[in-house]
Amino acid sequence: DKKDKKDASLKEQDKKDKKDASLKEQDKKDKKDASLKEQDKKDANLKDELTNLKDEYSSFKEKELKEKQTLIDQVERLKRSEREYELKVQELMERNTQLKSTLQNQEQSSERVAELQEENIKLKQQSSERVADLQEE
Repeated sequence: DKKDKKDASLKEQDKKDKKDASLKEQDKKDKKDASLKEQDKKDANLKDELTNLKDEYSSFKEKELKEKQTLIDQVERLKRSEREYELKVQELMERNTQLKSTLQNQEQSSERVAELQEENIKLKQQSSERVADLQEE
């Protein structure tokens, strides 16, 4: 009878130990599940953050490309303006040369007119003298 009680007590203790072990096992499993859920949450957050960074990078690249194109357009406009300016300078230099030549020709013409006027005066004097000489004769 004592032995039966002891066996029953041992069986009861064994059951209790198995139940404790089972509870510990379940507790471990629950903790692991909680840990996995937390990791999934972290992974989802990281995935969202990565998506946001990719979007931000794409937006940055797009903006950078637009700015680059704007700069290229500005450089092209400046080059065109520079070419137009160079052509205008060349035209003005040619016009300046023409005006100098015209001025020089006018100065030479004025000098020639003065020479011819002097010559004309001398010839008139000579002619008047000749007429006077002929009248005296």
